[in-house]
Amino acid sequence: HDALPILEVEFQALEHPFRPKDYIEQIRSFLPKQYSPLISESGNGIQSVYLTEIPKAMAEILEILSRQDLARLRTDLSDVNDEESEEIINLEISARNLEGDLEQVQLVKARRGQGIFRANVRLYETECRITHVRTAKHLRASHIKPWSKSSDAEKLHGANGLLLAPHVDHLFDRGFISFSNEGDLITSPKLNPRVLEKWSIALPQNVGKFHTDQEPYLEYHRDVVLPSAV
Repeated sequence: HDALPILEVEFQALEHPFRPKDYIEQIRSFLPKQYSPLISESGNGIQSVYLTEIPKAMAEILEILSRQDLARLRTDLSDVNDEESEEIINLEISARNLEGDLEQVQLVKARRGQGIFRANVRLYETECRITHVRTAKHLRASHIKPWSKSSDAEKLHGANGLLLAPHVDHLFDRGFISFSNEGDLITSPKLNPRVLEKWSIALPQNVGKFHTDQEPYLEYHRDVVLPSAV
């Protein structure tokens, strides 16, 4: 059998979550007669490993029920890439003869803050832990254990990443700040306190406990990256 195509997707939590089952009377008439996507006639969810098409009328009623501005959501989730960065990526893929090698292409994109790595990080992180910005396009997917020190698997693993605002990413990537497993913000003695003051980063601060899968990467960051702040 031919391999199925792989599609990169982005997810973002609704500001006003709801259960379709609670509104099944409004939704039922929009369900297809056969192979109903995601929702049964009783309102229970249907698990699927494939993407399923939702009829336009059904999508519109779900949009109304969610009170979500989908146009804004699409804008928020879109990548911020200029033509130069895209060209650099394509040139690297071509120069290394990676065309057709999905995993290696994804590694190239992930190293430049794009693609599957950011999607994987979003399975663990939903916002910048310091600024609480949630809009994906304004956040960077930052490796906890640096790219250059990570195995191929670690380079793409979502637990090896944080979603950070650009200025916080700068501090974390350079080792000026780190975090305990319990979420306490740690600062390097090499960091000028006025930087935190000017960027409104309060001390002391706890950003919330991290997932156990993230703990080994954070330990590496504390033991190796933080002491070598530059």
